[in-house]
Amino acid sequence: MSTQWDIAQSRTLYNLEHWSEGYFDINPNGEVTVSPIPGQAATINLHELAQSFAAHGLSLPVLV
Repeated sequence: MSTQWDIAQSRTLYNLEHWSEGYFDINPNGEVTVSPIPGQAATINLHELAQSFAAHGLSLPVLV
């Protein structure tokens, strides 16, 4: 039996509201994002960032 999963369930499962202090969220694609300034529209997609590192021959963890 398969059930539909949504972003709200992911936020609840990972308890984002209680530890992220507005810095982390999950985008509509289900990927984790970080916001340098909580409440602002500008975010960094951590999945895309990791892919960019890999494309440049870097592997995680990366200190930035």
